[in-house]
Amino acid sequence: MSLPRLFAIALVAVATVGAPQASDLRPGVFGADDREPAPEVPEWSAIGQVNIGGQRIRRLCTGSLIAPQVVLTAAHCVWNESRDRPYLLDRIHFLAGVRPGNKHAAHAMAKCVKFPARPPDRMPDIAIIVLKGPLPDVPTFDIDQAPNLPVGTPLTHAAYPADRRFQLMLHRNCEVLAREPGLVATDCDTDEASSGGPIIIETPTGMKIVGVLAGVKAKSASLAHTMDAWPELPLTTECP
Repeated sequence: MSLPRLFAIALVAVATVGAPQASDLRPGVFGADDREPAPEVPEWSAIGQVNIGGQRIRRLCTGSLIAPQVVLTAAHCVWNESRDRPYLLDRIHFLAGVRPGNKHAAHAMAKCVKFPARPPDRMPDIAIIVLKGPLPDVPTFDIDQAPNLPVGTPLTHAAYPADRRFQLMLHRNCEVLAREPGLVATDCDTDEASSGGPIIIETPTGMKIVGVLAGVKAKSASLAHTMDAWPELPLTTECP
């Protein structure tokens, strides 16, 4: 399987999105930086760091616990492009609820990773990490596998960006700029290592993840694949 570079279809989706009027301080931040630290409440500990460690590589991303043993993240976070295969499982770690002081709520290593069964040129940048064991004391996030996200829908983006490595950051009340099936462009501020971070909506029954941050089109939009890009997303702990 070959994971495509930051999907040409994503750039098509934001082609009609005008650049913000304010200047960008860096790619991924559109005008003023509207991110703020997440409150230290239990539900946010479901979001954590996906860390790839090894002798020659270190990669940081964000992931969300959507079942006690299942983490949702971006596919490119766990895919070794130079070898055209996933990273070795013993290099993939998930640390839930990371907080300042190098603290975290729980830690587990990968048992396997799963990707959507799609042609490589259309493969959504979404992956599932099945952990070696459950994290029963950590809350999980619900997902919406058929989200309705018209332009203007208010969103929250959560991530552990490189500029706040040990602090979960939220951009609340960002919104949808453009939408096509399986893909959304937003004005949610983000930064490196935010890949895999959830795009969240508020519903009458609570917060739900509707997408996964995959990248940015500088000075225009952050890009996320939405859960309808993988309608058969598995929550089981079975491995191939």
